[in-house]
Amino acid sequence: MERTFKDLILSLFPLSKNHKLTISKLSNDLKPEQIKDIKYLLKTKKIGIVTTPTRISKELAHFSAYTQFQIMIENPQVQTFINDINHQVKESSQRNSYHSFSKHAYERLVRYIAPNILGLAEIKESVLLLLFSKERFHILLVGDPGTGKTDIIRSAQRLAPISSFGLGSGTSGAGLSVSMKGKELELGLLPLAHQGICCIDELNLMQVRDRAALYSAMEKGFVTYDKKGMHKQIPAEIRILATANPVGDKFVGRSLSVLKEQLPFDAALLSRFHLSYVIREPDAHKLATIAKKIVKSDSIKLREEDLEYIKGYIEYSLKQDVEFDKRYAQLISDFIEDVKTNESKYVVEIGPRLVHGIMRLAQARARIELRDKTTKEDVLEAIRLVKDSLYIEDIVRP
Repeated sequence: MERTFKDLILSLFPLSKNHKLTISKLSNDLKPEQIKDIKYLLKTKKIGIVTTPTRISKELAHFSAYTQFQIMIENPQVQTFINDINHQVKESSQRNSYHSFSKHAYERLVRYIAPNILGLAEIKESVLLLLFSKERFHILLVGDPGTGKTDIIRSAQRLAPISSFGLGSGTSGAGLSVSMKGKELELGLLPLAHQGICCIDELNLMQVRDRAALYSAMEKGFVTYDKKGMHKQIPAEIRILATANPVGDKFVGRSLSVLKEQLPFDAALLSRFHLSYVIREPDAHKLATIAKKIVKSDSIKLREEDLEYIKGYIEYSLKQDVEFDKRYAQLISDFIEDVKTNESKYVVEIGPRLVHGIMRLAQARARIELRDKTTKEDVLEAIRLVKDSLYIEDIVRP
């Protein structure tokens, strides 16, 4: 940076008390040479300090503003330097905020999954953890109309940093995978959600012949295009969150055997989901209980600033690799052995994918709190959610 005689004189004066305080707070975020240059620019009045408010809800972020430097002269070199510093400071403020928030992330973020839907607590928890899974993990919600299924997957799709959304009734095989438009390949729902979440509403309305790409992405993490002498493999490492209505649109009867007959998919597709929830409308007694809770409940309104913060937190968390602690593998083995013995009592068959589901839920639970290893509590909570998915859930949409 060019330095004049006047600059030299000004640089000999001490920083103001407020400037010293600000610099001391940034000492862990910036390099010593950057701190030295900032001090010089402040003393020579080439830059000033401004406080930028965040407007993020206190429930999410513990800081209401972050420090930024404002350029006071026209100098491209200084401008580039300050832009870089401001970016570093903002990222550091966010990172510190994320680590502070991680202690409460699980209990607070679940409230942002379909807040207008009362109940379905375990389903909301599972969907929240789906957002924090790096590994393939798939959830299916099968239920009566009006039970809040669409609200849940719409909510997840909005919170996810990478996502796609489609209707089973309007999505073809090409719409799922890829199609050719002129000389260019046009990506479908699955590759568009690569490394994110693909939400499909009313999957039961998708033609059986169009599901091939779905199987490939769920199992292998890619889709293929084989037409006009062209063979391409397109990455589609996704997590599927899908809804479906039962055969006949609404469940009839309450016995397990009758309900299982009304599931709209064969075992080949059902087995590819790690969790499958069956949701029923409540009987009159439960409806009255829920109605009382609706009157007393307050729905969360998601502001744009909060949405961006949550997306940023999820994106930051997904960089965290989580090791599954094998000391707790026996807990999973014991659980699987128990439910396999009583398989006739459950809605879906018990298979190896359930083991992967528990492990991935446990890893996601650790990741949401920015931990690098699962704990016994993570595994037990994952088992609880998986066990809940084996039963039938009664709920109503307010």
